[in-house]
Amino acid sequence: MQKNELVSNRQKVRHIKETEAEKMYEDDTFVVVHPLTKAASCLYGRGTRWCTAATESCNLFNRYNSKGNLCIIIDKINGKKYQLHFELQEFRDAENTAIKGNMLLAIGATGGLANFCLQKLNEYMPPNDSAAYYRLGKIYENWGDYAGAVNCYEKAIALNPMDDNLWFDLGNVHAAFWNHREALQCYQTMSYINPTSTAGYHNAGYSYMELGDYEKALECFHKLLDSAVDDKNCYCDMIGTVHFIQENYAEALIWHQRAYDMGLEDSLLQMGNCYAGLNDYVKAVRCLQAYIRTDSTQADGWFALGTIYNDMGEYEKALYCFQRGISIEPNSFSIHGMGTAYHHLGDDTQAIKCYQKALKIYELDSKWIHEANYARILHDMGEAYYGLAPSLKASKDAKEGVGI
Repeated sequence: MQKNELVSNRQKVRHIKETEAEKMYEDDTFVVVHPLTKAASCLYGRGTRWCTAATESCNLFNRYNSKGNLCIIIDKINGKKYQLHFELQEFRDAENTAIKGNMLLAIGATGGLANFCLQKLNEYMPPNDSAAYYRLGKIYENWGDYAGAVNCYEKAIALNPMDDNLWFDLGNVHAAFWNHREALQCYQTMSYINPTSTAGYHNAGYSYMELGDYEKALECFHKLLDSAVDDKNCYCDMIGTVHFIQENYAEALIWHQRAYDMGLEDSLLQMGNCYAGLNDYVKAVRCLQAYIRTDSTQADGWFALGTIYNDMGEYEKALYCFQRGISIEPNSFSIHGMGTAYHHLGDDTQAIKCYQKALKIYELDSKWIHEANYARILHDMGEAYYGLAPSLKASKDAKEGVGI
């Protein structure tokens, strides 16, 4: 290629960038470009498998662009490209594979990019399209925007009030954000529309549990058990869980044992907790050890076993269990348990570090703070500081004695 031809091509590229594409959004990580011509679409889509960027086969840019805004999202850090059509609600990666549901999480969207995309998706929402509102609701839900998800699902329901699946998803969003009374109303509406669906009764049972109406919860789960052909073991396990919450450990154990006998190995965890509630720690440990043997990567088994060892006063074993669980899934509960073990082993310095770390995890998401658990950590941390008091005083006296 001659030098003057190369310069001409560079000028053409610059000309395309400046006049045939609109920059719609940009931050430190992402830029969003709206190509206005086929040439710009090919330029910005270079290296992808999009039909709108094709140079050697049929290019469909004009067809897609005629239906609304066809945008290209470019990750400036790693060079990855994505195509988003706001009106059609289509989102694709460079391989032309559709990304659904958690599209914003899939690309690691910044808050600014997410707000831009959601604003535009709302702006270009097809009128009177229940399915479109539902899809947008899913995007909001997966991004963790509760208000946006509820708003979209409610609009979808207003357009199609007899779609039981819409009521179900709206209920799930309410439940995910602890609005269990609203969730229950949605599940009840779903069951009214579709009485043969088990999903509504299933989730309504959980909502009743969260609302403290255990009789209604049991009613839901017994109804499911009586009519079930499959999954009877799961419903037995749920019934056992309701009894366990009410501290009816003997009754809960009966139902969890039934579930286990029907092949639900996960019931070993609940059986262990029931035996612990009945102060039969030997059988509790056996059940939890058996549960862990089915899959040693199950963090909840290690946490439960660690808690029981703490209750038994076997703090070295408790510490080991909590450390195993934390290596799989760190959480405030297990770190608190480690602190308790360290405190009883006489290492209050390590105990305080654990309590502080557990509090920080709680405080990172204050919406989900369980006040009783939070207060318990503070109480236990106070006990650890009290345990350190004599050694701190001795250290102070020693320093004063040598004139430090």
